[in-house]
Amino acid sequence: MYLSVDHDLLVRSAYQLPPLPQSAARLAHLLTTDDSDIREIISVIEYDPTLTMKLLRVANSAIGGSRHRIGTVREALIRLGTGTVVGFVVASSVRPLLGKRIPGYNIPETEFWKHSLAAAFAAEAIQAHSANWTGRLAFTAALLHDIGKLVLGQFLTPELLAWLERAVTDGKQAAFQAEAEILSLHHGEAGGVIAQHWGLPDSIVRGIAHHHDPENGEDGICYVTYLANVVAHRLESDPREERPGSQPTVLAKVDPALEWLGLAEESLRSVSDEVQKGLQALSSQLD
Repeated sequence: MYLSVDHDLLVRSAYQLPPLPQSAARLAHLLTTDDSDIREIISVIEYDPTLTMKLLRVANSAIGGSRHRIGTVREALIRLGTGTVVGFVVASSVRPLLGKRIPGYNIPETEFWKHSLAAAFAAEAIQAHSANWTGRLAFTAALLHDIGKLVLGQFLTPELLAWLERAVTDGKQAAFQAEAEILSLHHGEAGGVIAQHWGLPDSIVRGIAHHHDPENGEDGICYVTYLANVVAHRLESDPREERPGSQPTVLAKVDPALEWLGLAEESLRSVSDEVQKGLQALSSQLD
């Protein structure tokens, strides 16, 4: 049964979302090159006093890992790392969107934000443990991995939801597979459209679009984002139908992802611990 979604209408809906501040997109692009100039990164942040204040607040929170108070953007970059800083810039920009109730998916306001932030912290920890991948944009890709639900959820009528439910419960499909089959695209692909609208680098677009099928993304950021999503779901106490732990077809990709990134299964336990600490430290810093 193919009920589909009007792709042109979906794209228009994605492009109606508020744009990211130029500083967020600019910073993300600066990190796509190995020779990015830290002075240019600093100047982009310092141009925005509100952004600078938020960054210093985060750097001086418990996540900063030091009791030494810092007062400059340069010190914040050194303490947190450029990739994490860009992630926090994007996070502060999209916080109002990720704090909304998601239509169609029936996800409570706070749950969507917490899951997104948990995935972002997990991605940061995973790339730190990885022996095979050293990218700097996984925090942002993982933070935004479910952003497509903001748009796709607007098209989920009761009839479509019934078909999706049936495909998951009776057909034993993963939720994203049911979306792809019934709607002709899944929320990861919808998220890629949003990331393109926001002018984010192609690597972030791929990480979002392929966070459920990393083998098709041909980029390490897809595997990092996939595992980050798995870790975030494992940490959630309220299971939902999309939770990877209930879907063998999703979890079957864990071992290949670990192998691709040069990680052991035990590493995910360390990652989970780091995520919990990060969430506790930033419980109110990005509100």
